[in-house]
Amino acid sequence: MAEDRPVGHDAWSFSSKSNKLTMTMDEANYQTAGNRKIKLRIHLRFFIRSDSEISFLRSTLAALPLCTTVGRMEETSEGQSHQDYLVNWFRQMRLSTPNEAGADQKRDEDAHDISDATWTTKVNERIFQLDGSEWHLAHVRSPFVHLTPQLTSTIASVCDAIRHNESLTIGLNYLPRLRVEIKPETSAFSITEVRRTLLFLWSASQRIDTLHSGDYGPRSPDAPGLEFSRLFNPVDLVYPLSGGKVNILDDVFNVRGSLREKTMIRAIEVSDDMQWLVEGTNAHLWDLNCKERIVQGVYDFSSLLEPHKGFIRFNQHAGTLDPEAIDNWARVCCGIVDFCLNAASESLECVKKRLNLPSNLDPSIRTSPSRLYTVLDLLDDLELPSQAAYYTTLDPNLSAPELVSRRRWTPTVNIDETEGVAPYTFGVELEFLMPYSLVGANDPDRDDPRWIYRHDPSFPASSKSIFKDEYNDDGRRQALRSTSWETKFIKAKALGKQVYAANANYLVSLLMSAGHLSATFDTIADDADPSDFVIPASALESIINKAGNPPIYFLEGLDPRYQIWHIHRDLSLSSFHRGEPGFAGHVGVEVSSPILRACPADFDKIFDVLKVLRGGVRPMLDSSCGFHVHVGDIRGFSLRSLKKIATLVWITELVLYGCVHPSRESNIMTVPLGKGSTLACTEDLPEYTTTFDLQNPDTKEAQMEAMRLSHEIEMHVPMDITPQRLRDEILQIWSVTSEYGLVRLLQPDQDCKGGVSFLSIRSDIEKQCGAEKPNYRGTVKFRLLGGTLDPELIKQWTKLVLSIVERGTQSEPVEYFHMMKKVLKEYYYNDSRRLAGFLTALGMEDDVPFWSKVAERNMGLAETDDEQEVEGGADKEQWQYKVDMGLPLTDVEKDACLRHWYKQTITRVPAVDDDSLERARSIL
Repeated sequence: MAEDRPVGHDAWSFSSKSNKLTMTMDEANYQTAGNRKIKLRIHLRFFIRSDSEISFLRSTLAALPLCTTVGRMEETSEGQSHQDYLVNWFRQMRLSTPNEAGADQKRDEDAHDISDATWTTKVNERIFQLDGSEWHLAHVRSPFVHLTPQLTSTIASVCDAIRHNESLTIGLNYLPRLRVEIKPETSAFSITEVRRTLLFLWSASQRIDTLHSGDYGPRSPDAPGLEFSRLFNPVDLVYPLSGGKVNILDDVFNVRGSLREKTMIRAIEVSDDMQWLVEGTNAHLWDLNCKERIVQGVYDFSSLLEPHKGFIRFNQHAGTLDPEAIDNWARVCCGIVDFCLNAASESLECVKKRLNLPSNLDPSIRTSPSRLYTVLDLLDDLELPSQAAYYTTLDPNLSAPELVSRRRWTPTVNIDETEGVAPYTFGVELEFLMPYSLVGANDPDRDDPRWIYRHDPSFPASSKSIFKDEYNDDGRRQALRSTSWETKFIKAKALGKQVYAANANYLVSLLMSAGHLSATFDTIADDADPSDFVIPASALESIINKAGNPPIYFLEGLDPRYQIWHIHRDLSLSSFHRGEPGFAGHVGVEVSSPILRACPADFDKIFDVLKVLRGGVRPMLDSSCGFHVHVGDIRGFSLRSLKKIATLVWITELVLYGCVHPSRESNIMTVPLGKGSTLACTEDLPEYTTTFDLQNPDTKEAQMEAMRLSHEIEMHVPMDITPQRLRDEILQIWSVTSEYGLVRLLQPDQDCKGGVSFLSIRSDIEKQCGAEKPNYRGTVKFRLLGGTLDPELIKQWTKLVLSIVERGTQSEPVEYFHMMKKVLKEYYYNDSRRLAGFLTALGMEDDVPFWSKVAERNMGLAETDDEQEVEGGADKEQWQYKVDMGLPLTDVEKDACLRHWYKQTITRVPAVDDDSLERARSIL
């Protein structure tokens, strides 16, 4: 090290009178090329959030681990997801990446690392706990290029894209640094060039430090200044860290102006040992465990010892994504190195002498301004007047920022007008069964690694009251039951048995770990005040906290259950606890989506949830399960659009039921409107006619209203080709004057539910042009489709019902008329022709092959049902429980019957395959 090396006193001279170093013999003989060109590389560093926001970055079709764990694997997958995102983002920006550089990439002879010639990205696996969240350090590095306007423009584009990318949350504090790496265009730094650069930086570093915050100065342990390097300090001096927000090095020895400084300057000037010079720029520090560690300094020469690298790195600039700051600092770094390589020896020594003049930042020296030499003067001497002007406007005493993240707060759901997105909203309800086993029982499928709940019968069920002590008063309890959601609160608590609770809570953890906000109704109810008529958004604050506080917020006035993946229990789903093949029993679970929009990103969320569910648990389906779609309009419905939707559904209902399992037509939860509604069950309907008696003054007003109604109907429906009964029914639909009238007309018996429901539609009075006009909020609910977790079928069905609502709301009368004409022309033909005509009328002719196969399969199932009904006699309905037929069975016989029933009818759903997901995505 420094003290062990002999110093050649004949190689330098010192004037005790002037106290100034004279030019050494080596420096005097140095001949610059005058045009030694340099190249630089910009290295951006910043934090990326690694909590729930990763769900916006990761591919929704990424492989799901068989079990969810916390630790190094999670760190790796998070970092890799960010890494993949950044690489894909570079491709979209058309910047070359190492994977795309190829063998034909032209590089310098010494650029053996392909990263020297391409843009590269990296996301560290290490997690930083900052601001209550987890972050990863990300790197974006340019290739080695000349500092040209093209590079400046590209850097600006990169920074702008990162800062304004909705999918990234960026953090900056004193830890990430902007790095600028510089090397000669040809060959490497010579030993003389290294000495010139090192000595110039020693002389100029105090001025250069004033361009940055003190937290990034020479006392920073992340990049210590040359004052703390081994070249200028004793070998046995190791610097400890001391307190504050940003740890700084204890300045225990002031080397400047000391004999040590003069001795080491002379030793550097004559040294021909590159390794000694480079290693001497490192600093030795104590870490928090009082162990010595070696760190590279603010001017990092370490790569000069590595083959094919050979650059000098500047480390003192704060991390930033400000293109102007990056460009100006890069030009300062290049100006310094260019001056050291190309300036004549006389010019170099002249500037170094001027650096010995007082600085305006030294309060101990009082002198006239003409005797000062500031960093701005230095920049002018380096021929950087533009940079001098730039730094004149900046505050030289900026402190290191706290964590500054670009947190773009967005609502949990989008119910606003959005360019390029249709105004329709939708939500899906996934109904399925979850089996459970008993502790100690054999797994019926040992090769299936997916989770299954194992119930311990010896563990007592919770006897916790569903009411808190203050609600035990009978009057208070009755008042609570009167609220719209308290009934569900009570049911959820009453049904919150151990099996259901364990399965539901596991589903929540599974979805949350995949980046989807999720909660059970019990969780929401626990955090809400039962006296609230509407559940407030604050009831889900704990969910946001568990998700790592992502920059999202719940919309006020909108039930938060419609803004998350809500897991709850549906009493219509089968539940059995008395043993079935392989399991102890099963419970029914419903997973409801947040409000979604008809765009690829939201369908990807559904696909991801399907993959999570099918890859993480063992879902099963039977005839009690359904797949429901709610369709709404952010602008609201008009009464006319509701009539158009209802008319289209009424006329095409046979086609729709041909697209679903035959059991749905006989299910009391999905009764066809044409069979079970009030309208269908009314025998004597007023007859539709186009003749009016306008001569009778007593009926004139009524006749005029009838004429207006007839005109409106015939603007939309070709009544001349419509069967008489259907005409009478259409007349009733178009005669209603409110949403209540429409709901009452189409609602089945109170013990049943329709396959299509308008029950949630509510009027909302709006003022338009000074007049009040009713607008209708809510959704049209399509309940027809049987339970499914098939992404392709789900996408096709959702697309179909969205198209029905779109045609009912957006089509002009003439468009709607021609659509209905196409549908009615095929009304009397066979099922396949009716289906093709219906889809063609909706503009979905490309989907005819898919739905034709589905309908053909369902028809085959229905024909099997008819044969069994005729031949078997006892089997009145293939899809109906025997215990529901009123047969005189004992409890033992009922249990045996149900076990046999579930064995025959329950379908176990495997993990989703990639081909199915790709087919579903291709539909988009």
